[in-house]
Amino acid sequence: MMKTRMFFLLVMAMCGIATAAAQEKDRGIFLELNAGYSRNTYGCHAVAGTSGDYTIDYEFDAERAGGGFALLAPAVGYRFDERWEVGVRAQFELESYYVNYTAVGAFARYGFFNRRKWSLFVEGQVSCYIQGEHFLPVPASMIPEGGQVRLNADFDNHYAEAGFTFGASYALTRRLRAQVRYLYLGYSGAPAFHRSGGCWGDGEFVLDAGWNRLQVGLQYTF
Repeated sequence: MMKTRMFFLLVMAMCGIATAAAQEKDRGIFLELNAGYSRNTYGCHAVAGTSGDYTIDYEFDAERAGGGFALLAPAVGYRFDERWEVGVRAQFELESYYVNYTAVGAFARYGFFNRRKWSLFVEGQVSCYIQGEHFLPVPASMIPEGGQVRLNADFDNHYAEAGFTFGASYALTRRLRAQVRYLYLGYSGAPAFHRSGGCWGDGEFVLDAGWNRLQVGLQYTF
């Protein structure tokens, strides 16, 4: 009888140690780096003015979209367990043709499906986008001799977003995970030219499936 009790106590102790070890493996500070691609959707055309001058009018025009550019989004946070993570993220636009925005924000991530090495998650996020330098190219062929150029372009100095994005991750090793994030549902004050297409919604509540919402990356938990 005593041996049986000792055996069960030993089994329970080993289960407790295994559970603690698993929890310890799942928690910790993490670093991640995500990358993506986007395009500005501003086109330009000339419109004759009343005085014979020309107005270069920049407006939403998907067919004459601006050049593409890369996105880099590093993040740091804490992983509580296999389901919950919180962190802060920055996003940088590299070589945008018209205007660059830098984003800073915070997020909370919940893994609603975890099976072996795979995880599906939803991420609630709040971000602020701050405008950097911008450049509006004006083709010389669009300016008549002796004419003047007036630029009609509405650039917001900054805007905010608050909503949800979705993703999946795969454990490459005990601490390293590959992940992909895509789609956005929620509030967005982004100007029309800063949406890369595939965005639906009236006003500022949108479902955005544009290229700028697709990001892939790596996460390492210490």
